[in-house]
Amino acid sequence: MPIAAVPQLFAILAQTNHEKIEAALTANFPNNYFVLTPGQWLLVAGGLTTKEVSDLLGITTGQAGNAVVIAGTGSYFGRTNPGVWEWLKSRLGAPSA
Repeated sequence: MPIAAVPQLFAILAQTNHEKIEAALTANFPNNYFVLTPGQWLLVAGGLTTKEVSDLLGITTGQAGNAVVIAGTGSYFGRTNPGVWEWLKSRLGAPSA
């Protein structure tokens, strides 16, 4: 029986060409990312490293622009739009402090 990949939280911070990076997110992860602001996204994907996410989005080669991909632990906290919390909770479950 295959083992399901554990959901991993990534933050993607674009420096250039955020439209191309968002197009790559839509193509590769259509229901698994959330736009914080133009050029800043949260992504939940299982079984991938930051390098693999960067490769899939065309960041590694520079094809889609420059950005930083950061992997999180799944723990989150802060003050923001309630939609961010709802999106995170629906994909990662309740936060662990």
